[in-house]
Amino acid sequence: MRLFEETKGHPALVVLPELSAPVGDAHFSSGGYDPALTVLASKRLRAGFEVTGNAGVAGPTGDDGRFLQQRFAVSAGHEIKGLQAGLEVYEIRQFEQRRGGLLGMGVGVSRTFAGKFQLDAQIAREAAAGMRTWIASTGLVVREPLRFLKAHH
Repeated sequence: MRLFEETKGHPALVVLPELSAPVGDAHFSSGGYDPALTVLASKRLRAGFEVTGNAGVAGPTGDDGRFLQQRFAVSAGHEIKGLQAGLEVYEIRQFEQRRGGLLGMGVGVSRTFAGKFQLDAQIAREAAAGMRTWIASTGLVVREPLRFLKAHH
């Protein structure tokens, strides 16, 4: 849900409610309906740079039942020869669950093609409870309007 468009004086602001359903393999699903709410902000700066940030709260289901999770991230990006390159710092805090939080930093690139497809690649370094991990990921996003949300005239 878009709250504000970006203007010279303030960033764009969006609220994103989420609900994940217990479907698929147990390695990829918690087995419960997991609600989350995230607030996202984005602002274009001079020289083609953009900064974004988000803060969220979630109620994932764990081995001992539902617990509270807070998520925070800040990123900066710039377009370089058709690729969007960026750096992100993020933190995940967990409460009422045996595991502690997670702090990470990642770099990545993305490229949009054919108007609605986006290919992403990222590498990140995370630290949690004395463990340090490298993560590499890729993804494909299909940007398609949600037709049922469009106003009918």
